[in-house]
Amino acid sequence: MKKLSILFTMTLVLFSGCIKPNNPGVINNGNEITKSNKLDRIALVCNLTKVDPKAYDGWDGDCPGTDVDANIFISFLKQYDIPYVKLENKSCTSSNVVKEWNNCLSQLDPENGLFIFFYSGHGGQVYTSDPSEKDGLDETLCFWDGQFVDDKVWKLLNSIPKTARCFMVTDCCNSGSNYRLPFVMKKPKLLPRSSEPNLFHIGGCNDGEYSYGSSRGGVLTGVLKSKFDKNISYIEWFERVKSAMKNSEQIPTCAETGISFKTNKIFR
Repeated sequence: MKKLSILFTMTLVLFSGCIKPNNPGVINNGNEITKSNKLDRIALVCNLTKVDPKAYDGWDGDCPGTDVDANIFISFLKQYDIPYVKLENKSCTSSNVVKEWNNCLSQLDPENGLFIFFYSGHGGQVYTSDPSEKDGLDETLCFWDGQFVDDKVWKLLNSIPKTARCFMVTDCCNSGSNYRLPFVMKKPKLLPRSSEPNLFHIGGCNDGEYSYGSSRGGVLTGVLKSKFDKNISYIEWFERVKSAMKNSEQIPTCAETGISFKTNKIFR
């Protein structure tokens, strides 16, 4: 993926590369999602090979390979018969992501369900006056109709039932804390937020850095595929990926909040 740096009039955005889908829109893997039975696992998969130029000062956000990433991740889900919804390009607007996120949660077992969120596309940064952001920047996910800031991602994460879990993967630039770190500013130190989702997140790189890829897909997702093993835990999967990428131009990150489940077998 070609790295790009773009300065808008009011917004600083750092982008990096992220192929043209045949059928953009909501797709299901064939497993019927019913409202009468709560699901133990469900996923929302998002990818954008481009964005709406009207929302980005004329920039179309060409990002080849994100469709490959989405299909790789869906191949993982199919091995566990996990139902999923896919949003791609024009269907991946902020409102649709929120809608499908909530629809997925409405069907998830609130006691011990696992919600999975995957994103491949551009990741940005925007100026903020929020004192909890030491660098003065919010991290973003670049949806079709505009940037979705980390504060909004954090709000979505906090809508997950308190005893459920979320596994989140973002293969994009600036993905170290694009879900929003769980701290609030209170002199003289940072304190945990009052509410923390049970989250394990894997990002393609640190904030202010690039995630790379090509029309064959993102580096992170490709290595996730090569190191995939149904018998290892989340943290083992991440450590294998990180080790494989140690000589790469990007270093993947992981973080967790809430009750830890990183030693669980992946997708369980």
